[in-house]
Amino acid sequence: MSDLMSFGALARVEEHAELARRLKRVTPRERLLLLLWYAEQWPVVSIAEHLGISRAHCYRLRDRALETLVRPAPAGARWASGSGFASDPASGRTRPTPAPIVPLPNPASDPVRSRA
Repeated sequence: MSDLMSFGALARVEEHAELARRLKRVTPRERLLLLLWYAEQWPVVSIAEHLGISRAHCYRLRDRALETLVRPAPAGARWASGSGFASDPASGRTRPTPAPIVPLPNPASDPVRSRA
């Protein structure tokens, strides 16, 4: 069996797909924060300055985003409908569908990163 079709590779693909689905449930700002925090490993002070928020609010946003990621979606929820709105039948509420992930800034031209 090729490496691509191995159980480990398929499990990683499934994990990646699940993470992508769950990331659609957080706001673009929260996605950017998580990306900078965990993937890019920026220090919290740099993330806070980049987003224009306090360090304390950075931690609150991170906690709220992680809580959203680990909580299962409500049954029947359509978090990425084609209409531009997501609906949660359990609560009867609708909200705008989250926008795509904001691209990362170029680290070479970011004044916050260049001071580090």
